[in-house]
Amino acid sequence: MGHSVDQRPLMGEIPGRPGMYISAGYTGHGMATIHSLTRGLAHLLKTGQWDQRVPAPYRVTASRLEASNAALDPRTEEPQKGKL
Repeated sequence: MGHSVDQRPLMGEIPGRPGMYISAGYTGHGMATIHSLTRGLAHLLKTGQWDQRVPAPYRVTASRLEASNAALDPRTEEPQKGKL
């Protein structure tokens, strides 16, 4: 199951990668938000504007990605090997 370190979905344009978008990290109960976030992502792609119905904490930011990359793997307590 895909998830984010802060347990919130990631949605939006990936910082430093113009034109590359993501919608991921729907852990557990977050699966119920996929339909509304898909509409929000479509709105973002079509207009270039954040859909105000989508919670701002779901926006992909450089700081969220850095926190994810700095997280320890709970199985080994070693730094994560993959990067988002």
